[in-house]
Amino acid sequence: MTGRGKIKYGKFQVNPEGGNRDRNYLNDGAKGTDSLAVGAGAYADGTMGATALGNDAHAEGERALAVGNGSRATGLDAIAIGTGSQGEANGTNAIAIGEQSHAVGLYTTAVGSYSEATAEGAVALGQQAKSKGAYSTSIGLMANGMYEGGTAGDHSTAVGAYSESSGLASTALGGFSKATEKFATSLGYASGAGLRGTAVGAASLAEGEGGTAAGILSRAVASGSVALGMESVADRKAGWQGYHPVYGQMVDSSPAWQSSWGAVSVGAGPQDQDENGRPIPQRTRQIINLAAGTEDTDAVNVAQLKEAMSDARISIHAGEGIIVEKRGTEYTIKANLNGLSNEHGTVHILSDPSELPGTQDEPELRPARAALRAVAEPETDDGGPVHVGYVANEVDFATDDGNTAKLNDGGTVKVLGGDNIHTASSSTTVENGRTVDKIHIHLKPDIKVDSVTIGEKGPVLDGKGMDMKGLSITGLAPGEVSAASTDAVNGSQLHATNQMVQENRQNITQLGNSLNKLDARVNRVGAGAAALAALQPLDFDPDDKWDFAAGYGNYAGAHAMAIGAYYRPTEDVMFSVGGSFGGGENMVNAGVTFKLGKGGKVTTSKTAMAREISILRSNVEELKAIVNRQSALIDQLTAKER
Repeated sequence: MTGRGKIKYGKFQVNPEGGNRDRNYLNDGAKGTDSLAVGAGAYADGTMGATALGNDAHAEGERALAVGNGSRATGLDAIAIGTGSQGEANGTNAIAIGEQSHAVGLYTTAVGSYSEATAEGAVALGQQAKSKGAYSTSIGLMANGMYEGGTAGDHSTAVGAYSESSGLASTALGGFSKATEKFATSLGYASGAGLRGTAVGAASLAEGEGGTAAGILSRAVASGSVALGMESVADRKAGWQGYHPVYGQMVDSSPAWQSSWGAVSVGAGPQDQDENGRPIPQRTRQIINLAAGTEDTDAVNVAQLKEAMSDARISIHAGEGIIVEKRGTEYTIKANLNGLSNEHGTVHILSDPSELPGTQDEPELRPARAALRAVAEPETDDGGPVHVGYVANEVDFATDDGNTAKLNDGGTVKVLGGDNIHTASSSTTVENGRTVDKIHIHLKPDIKVDSVTIGEKGPVLDGKGMDMKGLSITGLAPGEVSAASTDAVNGSQLHATNQMVQENRQNITQLGNSLNKLDARVNRVGAGAAALAALQPLDFDPDDKWDFAAGYGNYAGAHAMAIGAYYRPTEDVMFSVGGSFGGGENMVNAGVTFKLGKGGKVTTSKTAMAREISILRSNVEELKAIVNRQSALIDQLTAKER
């Protein structure tokens, strides 16, 4: 012991490179109150039990702990464990564990060789993991919660080997995953997300601002685009005009006809390329089990289209002089004309010119209907000639648009089909031997209409899309999930995906709980180390060779007790054993201390020296008594001679 309880490190056989260390050569490295410095060049300047263990270890903060050669613990309650580690912060509770680890800032934690946590609240776990943004988290080999160039993303999270979250509030989860812009989220191996983008799945990329890519190898290239499914590519930008079944591409800037965000893609087009510029085979998927749309911007399903087709109605109104006969889907249009008589003569409407007056006696005045002759070809619109004798009356054909078609003497009425209407003719012979010609008007097999409404309140299909009117698509079987599948997934498959996401969330929570347990264990280990450090032996006593010691340690709210025993058979050899107990983190140590070299015959034991001094004092007293007796005899002899 060399004053104020300091131990000269020579007793531990420390080799301070020939005594060239600036500090602790004379066991004076423990400068702070209740501090402990063990090792050549060790320095403990912090108060309230700062501890520095190891060559050139520095514990300069209050209650700081530095363990390992060259370790530094310079903040309040800072902990640095490992060669060259630094637990330094301009604040409190920095923890650095591992070779060359750095925890710089308030409440920072760096665990792993060459790990760095250099901003307030940052956490870096893993070899070369780096967290340089405030409250950022990096977990995994070379995980990186920082901007390029070393400026960290605040509140960012990177989990996985070589993962990087360099944007503000960004998240990268998975090996080689990257979230390089603010609010970016990248989940999956080698996934990547840009500004406000979300990428879910291995090698998925959300390149456009606000893009979403869900599925392995999916890419959301355009801003605000969504790519759903494996290898899907969404590269169509906002502003595209929709297709109109009549006019082709519309010129309308309303949201129903012109997109305001990037497209949603469930496949890949023939011109799409991967991130390396290689062409991707065209891939398509059906969207199945889709409910009927409601609004102009909702999707339309096939049921709405079928309903629209069934509800399509063609109305034919007969004008004056026209008869329209309908049988099923067949329409027969006939002239409804009567012959009249006045002072100018008689009008005869006949199908046979030989029946005109003059060819037979006194033609009968009677109303007559013009019978249409059967046409030679059933595909023509010609209903056959009508012979009007003497005076021809003009016939008007009314149409739905309000206009009329005039039938003059010798004229031909043509029934023309529209874009979706087909007309044809046929003839039949009735019981009385008359031939009845028919004109058939029906829808073409492939029609194009502006809109189709199914039922009174059913879905509506038009050029803007399909409005399902709030109806849903049910009874969908699970779609095949494979590289060649074009099926849509159902609710159960999405539920399974959600379960997997929930399991990942639980795993991350369990990882956080493990880190909390590790923090508590480190506190208990610190308390145990402090308790063991309190055990000290007494000087050698050849008569009492056993020493016993007890100690108490506290660190960051953790407490521990320690007991130890020392046995010194000689003053050159000492055996020691000790243990600390508290909080379940028990520690035991054992050691032997001895001297080497020739040694000397003079003992350094205080007890032996005290015994020898006592004997010497007794001998001196005896010598004084002898001298006194001799002096008295000499005095007597001298007196006689006189």
